[in-house]
Amino acid sequence: MFIEAYIAIPLMAFAALGIIYLIYLLQRSLGHKQKKQRNIYSLIISAKDRANDIEAIVRDFILDAKMGTIQGELLNILLLDLGSKDDTAAIMKRLSKEYTLVKHIRPEDLTGYIRSLRDY
Repeated sequence: MFIEAYIAIPLMAFAALGIIYLIYLLQRSLGHKQKKQRNIYSLIISAKDRANDIEAIVRDFILDAKMGTIQGELLNILLLDLGSKDDTAAIMKRLSKEYTLVKHIRPEDLTGYIRSLRDY
């Protein structure tokens, strides 16, 4: 019992491709582990006259980052005061002293700060 050549040749080609793919999958699963890409991000919060809300917002983000409910790694939180007339700027400065990942910067310094993060 013989198989005709026009059927045997494509079957051998598909079998060879299947074997090559199997070897590729085995090699990938056994020795070559892929690097996990770290998702690192910064959060920029700008506020004007939000003294009643800013502290709760920042603390909530910090808590979520520490609990692991946010995917990735929170590098820092940038707080920008846009000329508030209440205690928003003072609260932002206090939070930046309390938490190392919180930075209080002026809006005019934002561009330079973002450039410095590109090298991270």
